[in-house]
Amino acid sequence: MRNSGTHRFVVLHDLGDPSQARQTLEVEHINHSDFINETLGALRVARSAIQMLALAISQHEKILSKQTDGVIGTLIVPDHHWVRGGDEEL
Repeated sequence: MRNSGTHRFVVLHDLGDPSQARQTLEVEHINHSDFINETLGALRVARSAIQMLALAISQHEKILSKQTDGVIGTLIVPDHHWVRGGDEEL
């Protein structure tokens, strides 16, 4: 499903049988409920990855704070809008 969404078109069907639709290599026909289930699964994986990254950063910062007597600096990472030259903040 992810490969289809990245490299081809995905057509959702909430009525009818997608197996009866015209089949091509460029278009994958999927039932609406299957799409919802696949999307929720992908979001759960992404959420877990973000949580693991946040935990890894937190653990790394705790180790740094124990190993360092002085001040630990921070790095400000500008958002995408600022990097692209926008004046407005989101």
